[in-house]
Amino acid sequence: MSALDELLGDGYEDVDVGEGYAPFFEVGTFYLKVSKMKVGESEQKGFPFFVAEFEVVASNNPDFPPTSHVQYMVAKKEKRYAEMYARNIKNCLWGVISGFDPSPEAKESAGEKKTLVAAVSEAQPFTGKPVKAVAQKNKNGFIVPVFSAWDGELPAEALPWVN
Repeated sequence: MSALDELLGDGYEDVDVGEGYAPFFEVGTFYLKVSKMKVGESEQKGFPFFVAEFEVVASNNPDFPPTSHVQYMVAKKEKRYAEMYARNIKNCLWGVISGFDPSPEAKESAGEKKTLVAAVSEAQPFTGKPVKAVAQKNKNGFIVPVFSAWDGELPAEALPWVN
């Protein structure tokens, strides 16, 4: 079974899009461009993962200056959390693709296996796509980014962050 098949499992398309967990983001506002999306398997522990890598265009977090990178990763470490892993991947794709467009069509597109398969393919259709992420700590202390649409033009508030 491939890492992608293992990550998706049987019920991937039955899980609703929801809140995601981002182990590599820190608290802040980020203007980003998608670098790459991929799936793989951990060399140390053998669990499958999904990762979206972004180049920072601007951020109010000084640890992430322009041209640095930040990652959003979902690692399927325990089968009992398969639904949560699927929801977190869909959350990332939904935000990157449509900026959380609430329309049923946008949600459905983000939730289809073929969308994830395309996103992690050699073609990398989302590379260069601008996206905004606001990362905050949730009630459990995890840093959670919420992705939204961004047209690629920095707003006035973000201009000081690039200098």
